[in-house]
Amino acid sequence: QKIKSYSYHIMMYDRMIVSKMTLPEKKLISICKWIGGNVLFSELLESDQRSPLITFQIPELITKFLGMGSGKLGVVAPSIQFWLAIAVILAIWILVSLVISLVSYHFIILPRKLRKKSDDNKSEDIFEITPYLIGFGLLMPFCVMFPFYEVKYFNIQNKVIRFICTLGPITAFFRVSEAMFGFMPAHTVDSVSNTMIYIAVPVEVKFNNMGPMKSSWGDAKGNLIKFGAFMLLLGAYSSFLSDYSYEPFPTGSGSNLEDINLGNGFSRGQLINNALAAILFQLYLTTFGYGITTLTSLGGVQQLPMMLNPIFESKSPSDFWGRKWNLVVHGLLKRGVYKPV
Repeated sequence: QKIKSYSYHIMMYDRMIVSKMTLPEKKLISICKWIGGNVLFSELLESDQRSPLITFQIPELITKFLGMGSGKLGVVAPSIQFWLAIAVILAIWILVSLVISLVSYHFIILPRKLRKKSDDNKSEDIFEITPYLIGFGLLMPFCVMFPFYEVKYFNIQNKVIRFICTLGPITAFFRVSEAMFGFMPAHTVDSVSNTMIYIAVPVEVKFNNMGPMKSSWGDAKGNLIKFGAFMLLLGAYSSFLSDYSYEPFPTGSGSNLEDINLGNGFSRGQLINNALAAILFQLYLTTFGYGITTLTSLGGVQQLPMMLNPIFESKSPSDFWGRKWNLVVHGLLKRGVYKPV
């Protein structure tokens, strides 16, 4: 009864909000819902409806030795709608980020350039406060709020696509901080086009004094092959884990986080499941990184790699976090947080 009452009040509140909207606002929301349902496939991708193309059985001797369940596995085909939805989300963000780039360049980066050439103390004081007002007061709050409204009005239900919705705004958030405090990489502020490319692309594009470093068809072909290989590997690996609800080994604990304690949190099954989940997360980031680098290399620019196989090739914790794991985030935190602080 409480749930029904709560749902009723939410429904009435939504109706009240809608009734107060102007006609253009209602049309905008209806357009967003149409895009969410027909272009982003929000309802179709809410849960995985795919059926296995093939199934096979792991020998019972192996399943008993590993402590697995039935040992029956299936392989499903990649979802075309899923990847189309990701492409649309990235395209929407690129359009939005172009506006952020223009504002950043004209109100944050350009005044800093002029300040270096100016000897007028009064104009220097004006320019000093403007970047922080624009950055902290406008651009950074926008980057924080944009994914929430995007998920809400497009009715995005798939958790991975929701995660993708946050990547562009997160990178732009820290790149605005880089711009405010003057720690953007060399040559990214040489022109407004360089700044637009740097902020719009959620990976790190390489620049030199001529602008973005050009990629060749060989680079694009190599990235496309790697993307295809990792997409197949990710599909096969996630198919294996999803058949066991991503916990193939028994842990002796319940399904909720609070059910895990010191007694079972370090059990063999729990640790192996954690390691398998970490590998899955690395595969998602690596595959996504190669997908983005394929698009950028087809667009004619080079970029730094996103991941360097950190789980299997790192020699120390500092090597893992500093030189191999999610190098895009490492650079953002270094230039957007550590150096300004």
